[in-house]
This record gives sequence, C-alpha cells and structure tokens, in this order.
Amino acid sequence: MKNTIVLICLLFSISGCFGQKKLSQVNLSSNLLEEIDPTSIPDIKAYQTEKFKQPKSKFKSDIKLRSNEYNRPYKLRGSDDIIMITSRLYEGAIENWDKDVKTAIEMFTPLYEGTDRYIEYIEGSGFRSAIFFTKDYKLGNTNYISYINKKIGIVLWITYISNSSDEVKIDNMRRIINNLRIE
Repeated sequence: MKNTIVLICLLFSISGCFGQKKLSQVNLSSNLLEEIDPTSIPDIKAYQTEKFKQPKSKFKSDIKLRSNEYNRPYKLRGSDDIIMITSRLYEGAIENWDKDVKTAIEMFTPLYEGTDRYIEYIEGSGFRSAIFFTKDYKLGNTNYISYINKKIGIVLWITYISNSSDEVKIDNMRRIINNLRIE
C-alpha cells in the first residue's frame, strides 16, 4: 500500500513537470490547413523544385515530414506552402516560453549585411504566438511560429515553408495563427 501511494505521488509530480500536451491529445483544427500524408511528398527538396518554379532562395528546406503523436504536416489551402506543426514537450516549455522564443529568434533567423529580422507577437483568446524570419532571405525559405496556449497546456513549433514574398508570408502566418483552434 505504501509503495502504491509513493508511486501515485511520483506520477502526479512527473505529470506536473511535463504538463504539456502532445498533438495526439488535442483536437487541432483550421479551415486554412489541409492535413497531408507525409508519403505524398517523399522528397521535400524535389517538391520545392517542382512547385516553387522561380525560387526566392538559394537553398531548399530539408525538414522531415512526419505524422505521429507529436507532428502533423499540412498544406496551406490553395497554395503549395507546407506547414509542419510539432508539439514541444521538454520540461519548462510552458514556463520558459518567452525566453525560448528569444533564443529561437537568434538561432533560426540569421542576419548578414543588409538583412533584418521580422518579429511579430500575436495575442489572442487564450494564446500567444511569435512569428519570425529573416526578411528578404535569399538562402532559405523556412519561416517560424512559436505558439503557446497555457489554458490547454500546449506549446507548438510551426515551420512554414513558402516561396511567397515577405508580405504574403506575414499575412498567411497571421491568418494561420488567428484561425487555429485547439481543444
């Protein structure tokens, strides 16, 4: 009996540390996103070569499209843009979100002479997000969104692959965030 009580207390303390939810534990919906089977795009670089006829960047994104309890790939309806949504589950992801966003901005939006970062924070009903990428980036076409919903207990990392202009990407990313429903 004593061991059972200790085990139950241990499980509750562990679940408190890792209170973040996986994608498989929530219902994510958006009328802007169309979930895709990752096998429909077996080679993401070849897909970009085919779909992005006049590439704005030198290098193509090489993310792995996966569909499992942590990841889901999508296409933006009416476009060839790819969105990969991943739940973040490391300890402290919710508590340290602001710090993690600042670190991610530094890591994933490189600057070189003549470039600037685009950073926008969006707050909505129960959520916060940060959109960030390097403006007019000629080396890659990957853009990022970090999303947190403390009420539901989820942190998402959204990778957005697009060949569109910065203005179109910004508008699409705002629309994705504001249209995203998680229950």
